[in-house]
Amino acid sequence: MIRSDSGPVITKEKAYRYYVGETDLSDPFFSDPKAYVTLNALLFEGITTETARIRENRKLDPVFLIEMDKTARLLKELDSLIRTHGHPKSDRTVWRVERLEDYAVMKRTGILQSFLSTSKNGFLDSYTDKIGLVLMTFHLKNDDPYIDAAEELSPYPKPEEAEITLPPFIRADFIERDPNEEEAAIRDRDGKKPAVICDVFLKRETEVFADAGHISDEDIHRSVRLYDSMNRGEGILPDDLKSYLKVKAYIRAQMGTQ
Repeated sequence: MIRSDSGPVITKEKAYRYYVGETDLSDPFFSDPKAYVTLNALLFEGITTETARIRENRKLDPVFLIEMDKTARLLKELDSLIRTHGHPKSDRTVWRVERLEDYAVMKRTGILQSFLSTSKNGFLDSYTDKIGLVLMTFHLKNDDPYIDAAEELSPYPKPEEAEITLPPFIRADFIERDPNEEEAAIRDRDGKKPAVICDVFLKRETEVFADAGHISDEDIHRSVRLYDSMNRGEGILPDDLKSYLKVKAYIRAQMGTQ
């Protein structure tokens, strides 16, 4: 369980509900309906995904920096929930519409950089509002880690999305190929054809990151300033970026600790 510093005990189910978009307006930490935008950005290496999300008019929420230890606990709880969750022992296929910048990092590193929301209902039109699309078909084996939102959450707040959530830092093979007829007809927010079509097969290995050392209050302050600057469409200071990358490294390392 996760304990809010100023509120009641938060169950794993509530943590997952928050990730898929169900908010609790009585607690500022749990009030962002698109929390996944910032939570997943924090898990990616570098700052490429933050830049891409801002370009798509998505906002980065500084509350997850201000309450960084709570954020790290939340991410660990979500990761644990998915990796220990039972599901039917059968292979299944799910789909994801990804942005090109994020896919490029996954392809280069060979790992899923963040939690990934996939769908049992094919490539969802609601997620083609990205710039530069990658259409990913995940071929999940019966022992791969994932969680079916409809099975875990009752009621499930977004049944039309039929979400299957995958954990971060799983190694994977990305096999690029030509599009089929359905895939070739999909367009991104600028009306362009998909940049990449690929099949994805998860491996058993999970990437574990080394201890990133101490994070100071000044690092947090500079990281919040970086978010504020990016959200306003302004340039960022080198020292702010350095501190923010330290914060991200700390959170990634925390994901591998008990």
